[in-house]
Amino acid sequence: MKIGFRFFGKHRKETLPECVLSVTISRKGGDIPLNWFTRTNGFMNEYLIRGMVSLERGKKMRNLHMQCCFVTYVALDCDFTKEMKAVIRDELGIYNDEWAVVCIKLRSDSNAEAKLYGYCYKVISN
Repeated sequence: MKIGFRFFGKHRKETLPECVLSVTISRKGGDIPLNWFTRTNGFMNEYLIRGMVSLERGKKMRNLHMQCCFVTYVALDCDFTKEMKAVIRDELGIYNDEWAVVCIKLRSDSNAEAKLYGYCYKVISN
C-alpha cells in the first residue's frame, strides 16, 4: 500500500528543497526484527534521492536498531515527520507494534550528509 507523497519524496524535486535526515528505527526493550532492515531498501528506492542504512547495538541496552541517513525533498513548512513515519512503518511492515520507534531529525548543520554517512560507516566497520 503506497501512502504519503504530500510532504516528502524524490518525486517532489520541482517544489520542495533537498534535505538531509537522520533517522533511527528501534524497538523498545529489544532488537528490531531483521526483516525491517531488509525491507528498508524498498522505502529508499521509492522515496529517497540517496541514503544509507546500518545496524548497530546501543551502548547501554545493547539493543539492535537501524541508524539511517536519508536525503530527499521535504516540505519544511509543515510536520512532514508524521507522514514520513507512517510511510516508513507501512513499507517496513510495522503495523501493530506499539514498541516500534521511528525517530526523524532534520539535519541542517554544515556537511550533515557526510557526517551521517561517516557515522553509519563507522557502525558498519566496527
